[in-house]
Amino acid sequence: MNTGSRPLIRVQEITKAYPRRGGEIVVLEDFSLEVAAGEFLAIMAPSGSGKSTLLNLIGGVDRATRGEVWVGDAPLHRLSEAALTRWRAEHVGFVFQLYHLLPILTVLKNVELPLIGSGIGLGRGERRRKVAAALTLAGLDERFWGFKPMELSGGQQQRVGIARALVTDPDLLLCDEPTGDLDQAAGDAIMALLQDLNRRYAKTIVLVTHDPHAAEFAARTVHLDKHLPLAAASA
Repeated sequence: MNTGSRPLIRVQEITKAYPRRGGEIVVLEDFSLEVAAGEFLAIMAPSGSGKSTLLNLIGGVDRATRGEVWVGDAPLHRLSEAALTRWRAEHVGFVFQLYHLLPILTVLKNVELPLIGSGIGLGRGERRRKVAAALTLAGLDERFWGFKPMELSGGQQQRVGIARALVTDPDLLLCDEPTGDLDQAAGDAIMALLQDLNRRYAKTIVLVTHDPHAAEFAARTVHLDKHLPLAAASA
């Protein structure tokens, strides 16, 4: 993903509206944002103010009603659905509040899923090597690899989710309330892990949260307010 001296992420005057009977609901309006390569950015707002929608637009999961979204050289607003799917598989890792792990699969198999579905065509041995490396980065040693999600604590399940996001070695990690289902001690451990991934491995991370304590782990915070058309940024 070649960015040169440009920001990695460029969100340009986007509006996102959802149709409803008698009109539409505007979630984001004329919103712009830039995120540098290697930055750890927190986007803060209460529930319902558009922060998860913004994350989905940056990750190519959803499309803006108006405006442009660029990540590196990729114009997400122009790509076909097939091209967006390929782009996400190669460049983005997602971390979710409720982990989204498959309960019938082991830790190893859950982390392997993006490699199987990406179309990269790796052999079994190479997939296993990448899964093991991702789990190590997430702080899970071999003792946990054969466990199933419900045999793990919430913090351990989130580490599996982070390993799954890392397994394709993406440029960008998008984290949607990753500590929202954890107690403070487990949440702090997850945020420290994300901070370490940013500092040691230069992963670009965009975190959305309503928790000011979680946002303190980021290098910069943007505050969204659903009552205003533009977000105000604070360092």
